[in-house]
Amino acid sequence: MYTFKLSVAGVFYEDADKVKLETLGFTNFTRTEKVCGIKNWYYRHQDNISITFATLQELMEFVKEWGDIVVREDSIIIYNDCLE
Repeated sequence: MYTFKLSVAGVFYEDADKVKLETLGFTNFTRTEKVCGIKNWYYRHQDNISITFATLQELMEFVKEWGDIVVREDSIIIYNDCLE
């Protein structure tokens, strides 16, 4: 089993993206004025979320569902926005 701290690259999200991220445990959202006319949720990167994979296949299924990720030694970032 491999356990990683899970985070996201993004800060602003649309309603549907917020709901989907909540299924992983991301909860620290604040409603804001719309950004770029569509994104109206601000995410504060303060949740402590981990995810465990038993196999590489499970990790690849996660990638199919969530898109590109960045894997580090002990963390995974869902690459849904730019990173610095």
